[in-house]
Amino acid sequence: MGYLESCYFLFVVNQFTPAFKKQINSPKKIYNISNAFVDRIGFHFSDNLGGLLENCVFLALRHKMVHVFYYKTKNNLEVDFIVYDRLPDFRLIQVAWSIIDPQTKEREVNALATAMQETHAKEGWVLTLAESEEIIIHDMTIHVIPIYQWLLSSK
Repeated sequence: MGYLESCYFLFVVNQFTPAFKKQINSPKKIYNISNAFVDRIGFHFSDNLGGLLENCVFLALRHKMVHVFYYKTKNNLEVDFIVYDRLPDFRLIQVAWSIIDPQTKEREVNALATAMQETHAKEGWVLTLAESEEIIIHDMTIHVIPIYQWLLSSK
């Protein structure tokens, strides 16, 4: 795994936690340098469009931000990315192919809102293929935006 990481074929993403020992011992997320490799080499029973979209977002984040992690809430909900240049300025980002399905929307928004409460973030993002919406929960704002719009922005 170390060889694949050192030649930039794979990237390992750690869980965001202030305890370095916990960060090292926590499960890792793996991203690939190219969605074509994932699609051609990967073993899958169906199209993993959400995973491919998440990999695309990760690669863009690697270019935009210095530190990329994933976040686990206290009740074990996962947020795809927490990124920052300098603390305390960070962003929480969820990636979903679509949140048209009410269960998917509830799952993604609930995880993001919980993480926002724990980190005291006022804004969070859900990146989708094409949907757009703003969700206000108490004093927090969740921006649902299409990935193309996010990729073209300077954020």
